[in-house]
Amino acid sequence: MSCDAKVIATGDLWVGYGIRSFQSELIETMMNARESILISAYTITEKSIIHTMEKVLKKGVSISLYLYASETSNYHQFSDVLNQMERKYGNFRVNKVKNTVLHAKVLVSDNTDVIIGSANPTQSGMYSNYEIGLHLRSEEIARNIIMLLERLPYE
Repeated sequence: MSCDAKVIATGDLWVGYGIRSFQSELIETMMNARESILISAYTITEKSIIHTMEKVLKKGVSISLYLYASETSNYHQFSDVLNQMERKYGNFRVNKVKNTVLHAKVLVSDNTDVIIGSANPTQSGMYSNYEIGLHLRSEEIARNIIMLLERLPYE
């Protein structure tokens, strides 16, 4: 199996010098999606990511969001916003994982583009932490990630 991959990161000593930021890569990949986006994260609180999700939904792209939604997670901080988006857009689904800890951070766009790494779509995950990930293009890897996420117990 071969794939085209590039390193992405966060942290002021890592971004630049030929390395793009997670936030830039996430937003650009979402905006370029034509059909579908799948996002998995422990939590999502970064407003620029949520705003981009709404723009993409308005274009007709479907988004499936897998989030850890226990009482101890930060899910509830933005649950009202996400619930409103789910009611407003028929092409948006929030899959709340409750009975097991979901800590995977991944975005799959159009069943081909994959961004995977350690950064949560939070302010610290996008700006101040030192996080590393990969952006790659592989239908096989995308299929495997989708299959894994669909096996999780969610509501």
